[in-house]
Amino acid sequence: MITAEAKEALTRSLLGDKDWEEKRHQLLLQKMQLEMEREKLQARLAEQEERLGRQTEQLRQSRLHHSSSATQTRRLQGQSQRVLPIEMCPPGTV
Repeated sequence: MITAEAKEALTRSLLGDKDWEEKRHQLLLQKMQLEMEREKLQARLAEQEERLGRQTEQLRQSRLHHSSSATQTRRLQGQSQRVLPIEMCPPGTV
């Protein structure tokens, strides 16, 4: 296995010192650009995860509210059916 130093020495001898320094500079710039892009993407991902968490919580609250409302409505309907005197019930329902 060739070490990083050996690869650098081989490349330097093939390209020449000036070309090697230019190539190295270009690669360092590219690395910096990629790191900045990575940071932007990580920040964007964090924002999306936060938004998804809020939406999930809103959905959960909505489901709880709907479930509670539906249960309460069923209870009220059941109570109203039990509370009505028989003479007040619509014909054919008793």
